[in-house]
Amino acid sequence: KHLSNNDLTNDSSPDFTSRAFASLLDFRNSTNEALAGHGIWMAMKGKHPTDEIAELPGCINVFHIEPLHVPGLRAERCLVWMKPWYS
Repeated sequence: KHLSNNDLTNDSSPDFTSRAFASLLDFRNSTNEALAGHGIWMAMKGKHPTDEIAELPGCINVFHIEPLHVPGLRAERCLVWMKPWYS
């Protein structure tokens, strides 16, 4: 399901995935309250987002960055996996 900020209610969602949505910090901030207790964020990014990761608060654990190969695309892509440290 594709969600907008208007779709986020008090119901929690187990995971959130984004593609070309926002910075990692904005993605986290806009979905944090709706993330389930053991949920994760997955964000598709271009090149390794070193600067964006550095902007995240210490309570966020970037636990995996998976390189992606997109057929026909000559550009770097990766999937950033994040979760709150308490998960």
